[in-house]
Amino acid sequence: MHNFSYLRRAIAKFALIFLLALSIGIGFQITRAQLVVAQSDTAVRSEINSLSTRVNRLENDIRSLMQSGYRTTRPINPSEPSQIASSDPMFERLANLTIELKERITGLEKRVTQIEQKIAKGDR
Repeated sequence: MHNFSYLRRAIAKFALIFLLALSIGIGFQITRAQLVVAQSDTAVRSEINSLSTRVNRLENDIRSLMQSGYRTTRPINPSEPSQIASSDPMFERLANLTIELKERITGLEKRVTQIEQKIAKGDR
């Protein structure tokens, strides 16, 4: 009889230790998932701030050009943007930067949407 009660206590201790380890493991996984989401959110915010800074710089460059009296040799015709861009390196660079910026913003919007969807799934 004595061996049986010892065995029951040993099993109870093992079950308690196992449940404690399982609880710690689950808690760790939850914390880790939240950390990954927070890091992703921080990275996206950093990228948005970087892009915002670039946009501000471009706006300042444009203002500076306009204040210095920089003008094209002919009026801008909306149907001929490629001819204007190829005739003036400054406009070509601005056009390239604008396209790159738009592509990066589109990519960031997709990433934000994915993160929001992951967070929404995690809240359920």
